[in-house]
Amino acid sequence: MTGNLQPDDRLGDFTADRRVLTLTGMAALIGVIRAFVALALLRLIGFFSTPSTTSSPGNSSASPSSASW
Repeated sequence: MTGNLQPDDRLGDFTADRRVLTLTGMAALIGVIRAFVALALLRLIGFFSTPSTTSSPGNSSASPSSASW
């Protein structure tokens, strides 16, 4: 990678080449996708736990303290 470069031609510590920018974009995309997956999992948890803690079915999240036992 740096075989033919002179010492003055090498990249410094704080420069970003194309590979770093590509990896940054990929990491941001993966982060956004994982955020939507986490949101979907939270909604699934609410979907299955709400009928067990309240007497009404639904997708809205409810606190277990609001259950009428």
